[in-house]
Amino acid sequence: MTEPPIHYRLLRAFIDQALLNLPDKPTALRIARLLDQGKYDIVSHFDLTDDDKPIADTLTYSVDVKAPEGWWRLCTLGWRMVGLEWADVQYELRNTLRQHEEGTYPGGPQDPH
Repeated sequence: MTEPPIHYRLLRAFIDQALLNLPDKPTALRIARLLDQGKYDIVSHFDLTDDDKPIADTLTYSVDVKAPEGWWRLCTLGWRMVGLEWADVQYELRNTLRQHEEGTYPGGPQDPH
């Protein structure tokens, strides 16, 4: 079995740290269980220019957990924090633009989830 890419391994370390930093341990345990059940989403975000164009260098990822009462943001990380290279940022930008054109972005009209 091959090891996951470095950005997934680093992301997992930040998720673990975010759980440990929660002041309420029962809530942290509940969130950890939801993560283990796959009830989360990792969403990319870009800041926008005044004319609504994404700024590549502002790429961040949020880890959002799906709880019965709605989505809860566990943490947000910049692209450098998870070891991405500039080519990865450019790929993410193209992919995000494509999803918006198709309407397949999270919560979009053609969202498969």
